[in-house]
Amino acid sequence: MANGDDFRGGSPWGSPPKGGNGSRRGGPKPPSIDEVIEKIRKNNISIGHAKVLVSLDEKEAIELAKEIEEKNLSVRETEKIVKNRKKSQKKEKVINEELVEIGYKLKKLGFKIELGSDFLKIKFKNETDLEKLKKLLDDIN
Repeated sequence: MANGDDFRGGSPWGSPPKGGNGSRRGGPKPPSIDEVIEKIRKNNISIGHAKVLVSLDEKEAIELAKEIEEKNLSVRETEKIVKNRKKSQKKEKVINEELVEIGYKLKKLGFKIELGSDFLKIKFKNETDLEKLKKLLDDIN
């Protein structure tokens, strides 16, 4: 490999732990990012694959590297897999139930709201809406 594609200086996922002989008590050694780097060195997966794998966390990168090798996936196929995984992870975000309840109450009061997984945005049509909200908040205190 040329032009800075050599991984001898360490991996993009961080350096492996120092010391020890690499063995673990109680079972086989778990897969490590070193195995991914070795697959690149042996040309079992390409630098193009590696660039895609860097966008994943270490565990996912290791699993996908094995899949690339087993199924002989192209870089484009690998990119699609990663894109689909990231989309499904975004869909898994759960909207806070308390935000939903507060948003529902505000809508009943005539406010226009926008609800996200971790935010509630109140949109004001005019100055009257702002005054209405101020009055509601003052009544709480």
